[in-house]
Amino acid sequence: MDNTEKRECDKANNGFPKFKKSTSLLALFFRDLSEQRSQKDRDSQDSSDEEENGDEKKVEDESVIGDFAQKSTISGMKYVSDKKSRIPRRCFWLLVVLTGAGFLVYQIVRSVNLYLDYPVNVDVKITYANDLPFPAITICNMNLLRRLELEHYEGHDAIEFLELLYPLVTEKTSPVPENIIQNFTLTTVANLTDLLMRYGHQKENMVILCHWKSSACSSVNFTTTITDYGLCHTFNSGLEGTAPLRVDNTGSSFLTSGARYGLTLYVDIEQGEYGRGPRESAGLKIAIHNQRDIPLVSDLGFAVSPGTHTLIGLRMTKISSLPNPYGLCKSKKLQFYGDYTMSKCQLECLTHFIVGRCGCKQAYMPGQVRHCSPQDVYNCYLPNLGEYAGHKDMCECPVPCERTIYSSRLSYAQFPSDFAANEYSKLLNNSDSDYIRRNGLKLEIFYEELSFKEVTHQVEYELFKLFSDIGGSMGLLLGASFVTIVEIFDFACLNLYRRVRSKWRPRITPIETKS
Repeated sequence: MDNTEKRECDKANNGFPKFKKSTSLLALFFRDLSEQRSQKDRDSQDSSDEEENGDEKKVEDESVIGDFAQKSTISGMKYVSDKKSRIPRRCFWLLVVLTGAGFLVYQIVRSVNLYLDYPVNVDVKITYANDLPFPAITICNMNLLRRLELEHYEGHDAIEFLELLYPLVTEKTSPVPENIIQNFTLTTVANLTDLLMRYGHQKENMVILCHWKSSACSSVNFTTTITDYGLCHTFNSGLEGTAPLRVDNTGSSFLTSGARYGLTLYVDIEQGEYGRGPRESAGLKIAIHNQRDIPLVSDLGFAVSPGTHTLIGLRMTKISSLPNPYGLCKSKKLQFYGDYTMSKCQLECLTHFIVGRCGCKQAYMPGQVRHCSPQDVYNCYLPNLGEYAGHKDMCECPVPCERTIYSSRLSYAQFPSDFAANEYSKLLNNSDSDYIRRNGLKLEIFYEELSFKEVTHQVEYELFKLFSDIGGSMGLLLGASFVTIVEIFDFACLNLYRRVRSKWRPRITPIETKS
């Protein structure tokens, strides 16, 4: 081969690698394009699969709902979901079901609102009994202290001090001499409690005659106590280990009610001993109460004047109330008493108020605080006692759920008659026939009949009745019941479980292998 041919062959060999490189790039381009088309095909297939899966799920959901409607115990639902029925018929049954559901919702709201109002029925019943407990009878003289006794032992300074404490309405107010207030001291007694116990009207002098049913009684059957009204005496107190008296018809063929089967008292109010005090009237203040109660004579007692024969007919009422939310009754722990009554709570409230303001307590108040001195009474107790009337809401004294109250009906006659006046004067060892009319009075306290009234508060609309009304409405309007609610709950739980399971279930995609 000559040199010329050799050079031409070398040129041809040198150009072949360039052609081979261009061919490789072209092959790579077509391969990438093919892979992109394959990816698009796979994406399109996946999208098509998802659409098919969505359609399948939709068809499956419709099938599940339709199957539930066909088997549901709600009347009419099977006609709504029946695909074989015509559209007008299905619409008619849909309207019926929706109307029943609307009325059901209205009835449910109405029943729930009624239940949340917590209505109460009051049942009143008259019960005739073989025996009844007789209440405690507390009598208090309207005069606070016996003037003659007080002046004799404590001196005239005590009388002047009472005049300063309790001025008459007709008297013109004038500055009180400071020396009388500051220098006054009790000489024969230690405190105001002892003062009342010694110079108040004593039961031995007040109770002249006493009869309990057919038996005689006396001042020994009375318990002396200090109340907000002063020194008082209580018959049938239930204290000192004695059981409360009862009125019964044991051994009798008729009801033992009326004046002959109660308490009869002849009382001397000792008007000759009256002096200056918080009250300007003459007579007795009487409180009739349960043995457990503290007699609030000032607020709850009624007055009886001398020269009268007063007949007091009693009726007993037992009240059973309901606590929150149906009522307001409840109990409360007291500081000075073991059991709860409204009167004890009110007295304890007043005690806290006075002790907080004055640092001392009055004779009728509970607790171990020191007794108020006469100066404390004048400077602090009396002014704050009037102010307390505007602060009674500072203490909560709820009504107890179980309580017994006594109502009384009073009638009067003149006492004594002209014929009997002389006889009673002899009984009192007083030759003045008018003395008994100015000082004497007769009381007859008795049950009008041997029966009592029971007032019972009862829940009118209980939770079970609420469910019964809702169930009755469901059965009437939709033909449904409690089982229907369980069916709906079961259906909802199963479908929720299926959806969650299908959502979190891992997908299995085929792996393509490259050849």
